[in-house]
Amino acid sequence: MRTRAPLRISFAGGGSDIEPYASEYGGCVLAAAIKYYAQAIYPSEPVVPSEMEQTIIDFYQLPDIVKLTNGAPQQSGLGGSAACFVAAVKAVRPTLHKEEIASAAFHLERNIMGIAGGMQDQYVSARGGLLYLKFDGRNVDIEKVIIPEGLARTLILVYMGRRVNAGQDIIKDQMNRMQFSVFHKQKAIARGMKECLEKQDLHAFGVLLDEAWQSKMQYSPMIACDKIKDFYHNCRDWGAIGGKLTGAGGGGYMLLMEYPEHGKLRKNLSDRGIKYLDVSFDTEGVKVL
Repeated sequence: MRTRAPLRISFAGGGSDIEPYASEYGGCVLAAAIKYYAQAIYPSEPVVPSEMEQTIIDFYQLPDIVKLTNGAPQQSGLGGSAACFVAAVKAVRPTLHKEEIASAAFHLERNIMGIAGGMQDQYVSARGGLLYLKFDGRNVDIEKVIIPEGLARTLILVYMGRRVNAGQDIIKDQMNRMQFSVFHKQKAIARGMKECLEKQDLHAFGVLLDEAWQSKMQYSPMIACDKIKDFYHNCRDWGAIGGKLTGAGGGGYMLLMEYPEHGKLRKNLSDRGIKYLDVSFDTEGVKVL
């Protein structure tokens, strides 16, 4: 059996899905699954399991290894580890509903392996599509948002290199600072972005994406080094209306949105030899291939 689970990009609200904030105030996140994937297979040849693979073997008491592959570099900010767990749970327990798969993947990653982070990654990977998620402790309310025509054409990903600090260290630092007012603002931005999508107002959506990034940089000084800040500033001059680092920050992929009516960003990046990835949305979620 081979399974796959999509990676994800987050637009706003990240951080509000992490405890203790989510239980005390309720979190909400706007995020989407994209067509880059983690996969799980039962290999025909013996292999030495990784720590993640061994965790799955031990938890489910498996006689065979489940081999995992990630569709992005480690610490990419695209939720790759969560997608690996989602793909693995689907391979081990293929009859589970998607929400049950997400819950099991969350438990394995956060509670068993002790990797710090929120709840959005597992649910977006399991469900697929563009989702508005509300968190109240362990309760998750999922609303599917219709993807406006042309949104994907405005989005690209640029790899900024590996993080200097691990993602969970960045998350721990931001939670130690407990800037709940910033999390409140992120939730308001996520709600506003959802309304922009419902109105198919891509320009307003991009303005809020920039606002989300400016807000996110207040979480922790680890979020963005001067090199990343300078690159983002340049991209604004080259045709980006907004953007942000995906995931915890500190490195990995930067999501950029060019002005819908201009389309200059890709040309300016190409002229400078800067590689980028186009974005396509996955609407299927985790599946057996």
